[in-house]
Amino acid sequence: MEEIPFNVRRFICKKMMSMEKEELVMINLKLNTLENLFIVPDYNPFDSQSRFQSGVDEIMTKVRHRSLKEPLKIRITLLRSHVDTEIEQDTKNALNRYCSFKIRECEQTIDKLQDQGKRDLVWALSLSVILILGAFFTSQLQFLPDYVRYFLETGLGIIAWVVLWPPLGSILYEWRPCRRSQRIYKYIQSATLDLDSAYKKAI
Repeated sequence: MEEIPFNVRRFICKKMMSMEKEELVMINLKLNTLENLFIVPDYNPFDSQSRFQSGVDEIMTKVRHRSLKEPLKIRITLLRSHVDTEIEQDTKNALNRYCSFKIRECEQTIDKLQDQGKRDLVWALSLSVILILGAFFTSQLQFLPDYVRYFLETGLGIIAWVVLWPPLGSILYEWRPCRRSQRIYKYIQSATLDLDSAYKKAI
């Protein structure tokens, strides 16, 4: 029986270790009321318990740079309200509706960016062609000193590229943060939700 090559053994070990390391992502939120999951509460900078962002925004911040392949669990502790048997499912439904709205909003933003980029690309291409032609004709002006022709030709070429870059950026990459946000909202929709109340414990 042939021995497994070292590189293959190393790859298998790394794969198994990565699978073992994949664990539940737990996010704990302490909210006064469930409305604070979606709405930024009135905050007091002098209060150490005061919140400066909504619960969903805090979740977004915590998972934005994480792998979205790991299972997610969101545990919400309510500080000033009770939890009944129906509120957990209602909260899960509300969170799904909110995320669905944000996903559609991101899709609309992506469409607007790409449409605007395509419209701007038309005039940018036209202007770039004019600038490139201007650079070509400038290079034919033999009565100008060589260094003047060089700077004019090079300058017009650079301007032609600069004119093209904004619309190309809108089409090629400016929409990517929105696509990432879409994936995060879908990830939040897939999360397990757990509600608890500290209200009774405080009285």
